[in-house]
Amino acid sequence: MDWTKVISLIGLIIQWYPKVSAALKGVNPIIWVQEGLNLVDGAGLVVDGINGPKTQAAILAFQQKHGLTPDGIPGLVFQLVLGSLHL
Repeated sequence: MDWTKVISLIGLIIQWYPKVSAALKGVNPIIWVQEGLNLVDGAGLVVDGINGPKTQAAILAFQQKHGLTPDGIPGLVFQLVLGSLHL
């Protein structure tokens, strides 16, 4: 286990989780993901709230680029990393 990554992740959670969860209140989370991917990675996604094939491809690309498990799921760790780059 790479403890450096674990400690970094804990730091991200402490620093960004309140901001990310506040940003998501009342918002379709896929819209937040699409806007974030457009801003951070220049994904060129249509912000429509639909987790379609282009959004899935952009999520996978982001996960691979940032050393996350490339599973296509914009889960908590994905949101924390995107939020730390986006907020």
